[in-house]
Amino acid sequence: VMETDRANGIPSVFFFGVERGLGMSYGKRKVKRYISQVDKAGFDIGIHGIAYEEFEQMKKEHDAFEEIAGISSFGIRMHYVRYVPDTFKKLADIGYIYDTTEFDKSGKKIRKPYKVGNMWEFPLHIMDGYILKNKSLDQGIIATQRAIKQAEKEGAPYCTILFHDYLYNKACFPMEYNWYKWLIKYLTQNHYEFISYNNAIKELEETYSDGF
Repeated sequence: VMETDRANGIPSVFFFGVERGLGMSYGKRKVKRYISQVDKAGFDIGIHGIAYEEFEQMKKEHDAFEEIAGISSFGIRMHYVRYVPDTFKKLADIGYIYDTTEFDKSGKKIRKPYKVGNMWEFPLHIMDGYILKNKSLDQGIIATQRAIKQAEKEGAPYCTILFHDYLYNKACFPMEYNWYKWLIKYLTQNHYEFISYNNAIKELEETYSDGF
């Protein structure tokens, strides 16, 4: 995935968990090794959180990632995009610079980035598992194009896309693999720009500091 993204100028962010559970079975030692590889390749990293209700558990994950990654400024996305009404405030209080967990699973609601305290919330617009669910590849492509155009129509400065890297496997996940290849080509040919969350925050702070 890094090779493909680098070749196409996509500054992806890779999210890593620091706790076992909910299908995440890798330990901290493996996480540290992969974080090092991603960092050396020039991509940003963030945390794939599990705790989303209990402040102390959420803080524990943050601090563990900070120690493992060796950085103090980073963002988060919750595993299974789980959250409750006060999740984002707690994340902001803990010190995350951004979160990208808010997600309308129906695909009907497009929200622009907004601030919670000092943290930017980047609502998630397109996720592979939902945009392709119960669809053929052609149907998934149409749904994806529709979501991108909807984001444009509603004036969203960014369209946030989640692709799970393990799906980049033509033999095991041919539809998801081909969808991602198509997506890159579509966005490139239609002159969309790619941006990381960190650089998006810089743009937002300069342009939208007073809100939308």
